[in-house]
Amino acid sequence: MTDYIIEFGQNTLRKTFSTDCEAIEFCEYLIDEYECNGYMHIMKQIGYKDHLGYGHYWAVFWTNK
Repeated sequence: MTDYIIEFGQNTLRKTFSTDCEAIEFCEYLIDEYECNGYMHIMKQIGYKDHLGYGHYWAVFWTNK
């Protein structure tokens, strides 16, 4: 499971999904169901290890515009 942040309008939703496809399908559902016509994007938590230890960063990997 991977953590994602979904941002749309003034809203931010943090959610866990099994795959990137699952996250995208959820966003497409939100767009269709609630007629979101604004900007929406998904950030995915990316883990890494360097000389200081473990950490993570957030990377945008999908947007609807």
